[in-house]
Parts: sequence; structure tokens; C-alpha cells
Amino acid sequence: MFRRGLPSYPGIVPDDPQCVVLAGSSAPGRAIAALGIKTHLAANLQEAELLLARTGLHVLVTEARLWREAVQALAGRHPPVAVILLISEFDGALWVDAIEQGVYDVVRLPCPPGYLRHLIQGAHQYSLHYSKG
Repeated sequence: MFRRGLPSYPGIVPDDPQCVVLAGSSAPGRAIAALGIKTHLAANLQEAELLLARTGLHVLVTEARLWREAVQALAGRHPPVAVILLISEFDGALWVDAIEQGVYDVVRLPCPPGYLRHLIQGAHQYSLHYSKG
């Protein structure tokens, strides 16, 4: 079954997006939670990996200084983890590098609340769909 153009999977509630947030501070997690997205905060990559495993989530939202390490550490996981990179100022070179290295998307904050919610839902569905392919 498809909902909003994305495949639907049992056990996944597309209208209740969740993600693991890897950040050096709690500010990004609070900003995402304020949008109505359930967040699981991780202070470091090891904690993020544990939260991903424990929660069964497949979306990691991170900030600019932590993305490369996260992508490298999560490469080859099955199902794959979609990494979303949050940036405060647009940087074309960073955007291109991140996408080439496997980041699902790069988002400049602030952004419309509905956009980030839809992006996290789509990243989760993509990850699960990719794992079935």
C-alpha cells in the first residue's frame, strides 16, 4: 500500500515520525522535537548507534561537524540508516560532498516544519524500502 507516494510497511506509523539526533548539544534535538517529531538524543556516535539498534529506527539527524563520521560508521548497515544533515548556513561544497558520501539530504535550518517532518518520514520509508529491494 502506498501513502503519499511512499510505500507503507506494517509497524510503521508514517504520521508519527521519529529519529535519532546526533548532536554536540541538545539544541538541534529540541528544535526537531518542537516540530512534533519524537527524538532520541545521542551525545556521541556510539550512543547514536545504540539508540538506532534499540529503537529500530532508520533515520539519523546530525549536524555539520558530525556527519562524515556518522556516514562512515553506518555504511553497510542493513537496513540502511538514512542520515539527514542539518546546517545553519547554505554551503554548496558541503552539500555536494555530503550527498556524494551518502547523506540522504541536507537541510538548512530554519525550514518549514512540515518539510522536515515529511523528510524524516520519507527517509524512514526509503530506508525500509531500500532494504527490501
